Amino acid sequence: MPYWCPSAEMQARWLLVLAGLAAGSHGVPAIAGGSAAASGIASATIVEPIALRSIDPLQFGVIAAARSGSGSITVDPQTGASTFSGSLAPACPHNASCFARPAQFGVTGEAGRRYRIDAPQVASAVRQEGGYATLPISAIRIWVGSGSAQDSRGLLDASGNDSFRVGGTLSVPAGTEPGIYQAELAVVVSYD
Repeated sequence: MPYWCPSAEMQARWLLVLAGLAAGSHGVPAIAGGSAAASGIASATIVEPIALRSIDPLQFGVIAAARSGSGSITVDPQTGASTFSGSLAPACPHNASCFARPAQFGVTGEAGRRYRIDAPQVASAVRQEGGYATLPISAIRIWVGSGSAQDSRGLLDASGNDSFRVGGTLSVPAGTEPGIYQAELAVVVSYD
């Protein structure tokens, strides 16, 4: 009987078949040039855009300060109360338009969604009449009636609305020039 010897091509095919059989259920194609397919998922969630608007600015009010004295005023964002220290005092009657009060912001967006508030912890109020005089604003705090003031998060109501307030402490050192001082508070809201 003659001896039969398979060609190199035939040997390679047999090796692929044997490899496929050995692999069994491990997902390796059993023949050369085979292919495999799987399906994935692509998804998106569409929501109402979140929007923020400033309703009232943070007002430290009109302050009486002797040039030789110093002090600070703190505006509580939750209660709206203002506390003076040192030689500072309010220069207008309580509840007048020139009295201190917290900033108020309105938020609109997708009803029932949670959102977070990012605000600076400090700022510098610059004298508007020129010069380089600045006053430090520190301990900037947020109060959210619908959420947690501890982590600056809120919850939009069934109509997609909410609001929050911002307070802080303005320090007035001795020798501060009289004038109007303003600071920009960059507040950002985003969905959780």
